[in-house]
Amino acid sequence: MDMATAKTLVKDLLGERGSYWPDAQLTRLVNQANRLVYRAICQADPSYFLTKAVATYPAEGEIDLTATLGANPYRVSGVSKLKESAVPSSTNTPMALEYVDIHQDAEPGVKANDPNYQEWGGFSHPRWTLLQDKLQLIPIPSEAVYLYIAYIAHPTTLSAGANPLLEGKCLEYEDLVVATCVKLCQSKERGGGVDAEGLYQWIKDEVRGAERTGRTDHSKIIYESPY
Repeated sequence: MDMATAKTLVKDLLGERGSYWPDAQLTRLVNQANRLVYRAICQADPSYFLTKAVATYPAEGEIDLTATLGANPYRVSGVSKLKESAVPSSTNTPMALEYVDIHQDAEPGVKANDPNYQEWGGFSHPRWTLLQDKLQLIPIPSEAVYLYIAYIAHPTTLSAGANPLLEGKCLEYEDLVVATCVKLCQSKERGGGVDAEGLYQWIKDEVRGAERTGRTDHSKIIYESPY
């Protein structure tokens, strides 16, 4: 569904007569609804919008995610280390790296009592962290490291009628974007402010309910041999 179709459905559901809703205002409301649903889906199942990219971490440096990925990502879901600068394969298997909070002291003397430090064999495997739009490895490598970054981009701002909702993915949630936009419009019609917290909770509940019967959280039948 594109934005033009979504606008038409919103007007139909609101029972608009004439041109009560200015097109520019409806564009802003559809974009807001699209962003809210997008983020709720990312919380429930990031795989809908997950993208992966190979990047080279420079020696004695850091990675500028905006420059490397083309835009500052909405979320970095994981970072893995590769043997060579190429897409993963049977001979170039990605090894997942552990995330460490930017506020956590990563000095070797402090980490000596950390069970994760021992589990990862000291600093033989680097950890990663984020500082604004910079990805940093700890400790700082003395030579280039090849990484496989899994991330979610920010939703595209819809500007033209042909722009698809939700990046043209997870089509089953397009109607939820329309319903969310209708709720936003109804709040404006009543002359009151939008209950943002309540609205977002409703969206998350709708997504969570759909995912329980969807592709990831559906019930599974496990066959157990009686012998």
